[in-house]
Amino acid sequence: MTMPWCIRKKSEKSCSYRKRMSVLRQFTLYLYGIKASDFILDTSFLPKVETYTPYIFKDEELVGLFDYFVDQSNKDMGSIDKRELSVVYRLIFFLGLRPNEGREIKLDDVHLEDSYILIRRNKTHNERIVAMSDDVASMLRGYMEHRLKVFPESEYLFPNRKGGCHDRKWLTDNFLEAWNSIKPSGSIARVRVYDLRHRFATTLMMKIADEGMDPYSFIPYMSAYMGHIK
Repeated sequence: MTMPWCIRKKSEKSCSYRKRMSVLRQFTLYLYGIKASDFILDTSFLPKVETYTPYIFKDEELVGLFDYFVDQSNKDMGSIDKRELSVVYRLIFFLGLRPNEGREIKLDDVHLEDSYILIRRNKTHNERIVAMSDDVASMLRGYMEHRLKVFPESEYLFPNRKGGCHDRKWLTDNFLEAWNSIKPSGSIARVRVYDLRHRFATTLMMKIADEGMDPYSFIPYMSAYMGHIK
């Protein structure tokens, strides 16, 4: 009964896996304590927690990344894949989304007339509404006009060639390819798509401070917008 729960999920990070196994170990300790079981889960097999320092992109680096994808799309106007890439990373940044939230958006959850997107599939399993500016809505509107002609039957905003949802590898590999093309000479920075979300939060907090507002009083609102439950 216990061992199937010990199988690590493909998308599960080390820290999440360790937390899940820690809860399971506490449960086996409880069962042992009330003499309902002689088994205590050994957690020595768990991987070490991966540590990562977020990279905060400079303005010119963000512009370079976004321009790279737009240029690639303009060079091959018939490629829906390149058009998707020219939009998805900007959407993740401008809305502060988790990478999977961006690539898993469904068409029915995009409300251009009211300028918001309903985020359903996320880390906390709680739905939330994410507002977008007129510029972002305009970008999406232009993209969707072309996308609906190519994949009219797919439910996803950014469908793969089979009409399903792109996987994480697609999002990561294309992002790293772009970064390696535009990164400053000699840079050894380790970057992730998730760093776009970190940069969004940093930019928002700096804007609040520049406007003379108390950043700490704003944190609960920003946390709710970004989908944090604590």
